[in-house]
Amino acid sequence: MNRKFILMTANATKEQRDYITTFFTHHVTFNVWHWIDDVWILVHSKDFYDAKNIWQLVRNLPGMADVTGVCFEVHGTSEYYGTHSPACWEWLRDNWNLP
Repeated sequence: MNRKFILMTANATKEQRDYITTFFTHHVTFNVWHWIDDVWILVHSKDFYDAKNIWQLVRNLPGMADVTGVCFEVHGTSEYYGTHSPACWEWLRDNWNLP
């Protein structure tokens, strides 16, 4: 079963945002959606991640102690709508509402 999270930062620099993306994509191997600067949608199949420890992972990354934000876990299916690139919608279709 996939666990789904929405991570948002309020004051991360571009370098910090890039580091967050790299960390979740390459070091803890989440499926990562990051088409809006301060928003990440994270999908992972392991049960040991929750919103609290995802946020703690971010805060413990080098240079992230002053970054503010929030992480939500999303249960079940959810509706989404907006305007963005085709790749954005393909990722959501392929990853977001999977069991």
